[in-house]
Amino acid sequence: MKQSNKAISPVISDLLLLVTIIVITSIAWILGMPYIERLTELRNFEESKQVLLLIDNGIREIATDIGSAKEINLNLGEAKRIDVNALSDEIRMEMESFSGFIAEDTRFKENNLFYERNGTRLVIGLDYNGSGIDLNSSVSLSKGLKRLELIDANHSGGRAVINLRVR
Repeated sequence: MKQSNKAISPVISDLLLLVTIIVITSIAWILGMPYIERLTELRNFEESKQVLLLIDNGIREIATDIGSAKEINLNLGEAKRIDVNALSDEIRMEMESFSGFIAEDTRFKENNLFYERNGTRLVIGLDYNGSGIDLNSSVSLSKGLKRLELIDANHSGGRAVINLRVR
């Protein structure tokens, strides 16, 4: 019998297999990364929202119980920072958002909780303007384990004045 020279050599077949695997992996990566980034941003948003709701519940509890105090233990993950602004009576967390799970130029408010997105900047926070609660301290909390102390300073004119201190 005569041997045919038309068979594919093992080197070329291995090379074709490798190129096929690389192409399939690249396509999966390109299609999957936006989805993964969106899920990551959504998880960070939900974690931030839960931290703020924990603070809000503590502030509301203190505001209704004259002369009381409360400590809240917080675990702020990577890239999380909370800023309390006594002048605007707001507590804010900012993060970057590229995935668009919240549409651009959106502002939403429910009770004291709000979020807004301008460009890639997403802000989630608590707004106590007009709520009968005054924040009396400006503080910042950065990543890691933090203890936030809430102290009812006084009630004057029907408004609760809350001091916040980081321990």
